[in-house]
Amino acid sequence: MKIIAITGGIAAGKTVVSGRLRELGAEVIDADIISREVTAAGGRGAEMIAEAFGKEFLLPDGEINRRKLREAVFSDPQKLSALNAITHPLIRENISEKIAALNCKYVFVVIPLLFETEVSFRGSSRADSPLGLLGSAARQTLREARAAAAISKNSFIIYDYIWTISADKETRIKRLIARDNISAEQARAILANQVSDEIRERNADVIFYNNGNIKSLKARVDEEYSKLGGW
Repeated sequence: MKIIAITGGIAAGKTVVSGRLRELGAEVIDADIISREVTAAGGRGAEMIAEAFGKEFLLPDGEINRRKLREAVFSDPQKLSALNAITHPLIRENISEKIAALNCKYVFVVIPLLFETEVSFRGSSRADSPLGLLGSAARQTLREARAAAAISKNSFIIYDYIWTISADKETRIKRLIARDNISAEQARAILANQVSDEIRERNADVIFYNNGNIKSLKARVDEEYSKLGGW
């Protein structure tokens, strides 16, 4: 089985790409969906988040107050690192279990923070590792996430191929404001905590550009999916 990572910055178009792949009959695992599952009320993730950040981040029904948590972590790299150290090992473990249960030729894993969190996304260090291109705070976040993954070796995932979706920064900011009802300042802060499209593109096997033409993006997905038999 070949494991293909789908990555890209927030609001770049990963949902469109993964949705089209599902329409084509592909097996798709989404790390964002799994993140919600592992941090659902009563689960281990929710308990660990409440312990680390305080019970004020829980809603009356026990669910995480995701908006409040997002606002807290994206303005504080240390808090973001602490959240990642809790959620990423749980997400990887869950993804690994889902992959192991499949019997197919290819499986796609939508993982937005692939380059920010994976220890070695192809099983060995790349000469142009993103670590050296990040700011000091982001490098610390990446180091701690790598340490968390090293501790959880049984859930480490090696990807055979990487697909990335890119879009202009201002386009993504406008999408974020419309989609999540947040301010431009909040949107920029979120983008600032992610690696650049340049880094993703440098390490990807396939690059999709999505600045608004959804029909063209889906057509490109169809094209690349049809090529898989030749890989």
